[in-house]
Amino acid sequence: MPTPVVALSSVLAFSCIWVAYVDLIRFRIPDLANLSIFLVGAAAIGWTAPQLFLSHLIAAAIAFAFAWLAGELLYRRLQKDALGMGDAKLIGAATMWVGIAGLPSLLLVAALTGIAYALLTKRQRKRVPFGPFLALGLLVVWFYGPIRI
Repeated sequence: MPTPVVALSSVLAFSCIWVAYVDLIRFRIPDLANLSIFLVGAAAIGWTAPQLFLSHLIAAAIAFAFAWLAGELLYRRLQKDALGMGDAKLIGAATMWVGIAGLPSLLLVAALTGIAYALLTKRQRKRVPFGPFLALGLLVVWFYGPIRI
């Protein structure tokens, strides 16, 4: 990896740790963390694959919109937050890094680790923050690539 990409990846790792910590404690993802993930992702894609910048930007907007819509529908159905706005913003910001091709792998890693966390901590009926697991999925897919079948 070129030095600027290493630096940008380090900022990503720090931002993901920040998201995970705050969401575990407060059940909120800071807007500044989501913004930093998005902007640094834009810089990383602009540096590594400028020809993919527009497709990643469009994918990020679509991923955010679908996550927001899913959160809205779940809220209307369950009358409680199941996928919050911070999670939707993080999904969009993460998609800036991994594109539409990496999004299914990111969500799979996040879902499986979130379920494992809920089972191991016996939190099945309590709130489970999704941000830490989305952040983990982002890091896994960014550093190792999407799952190939």
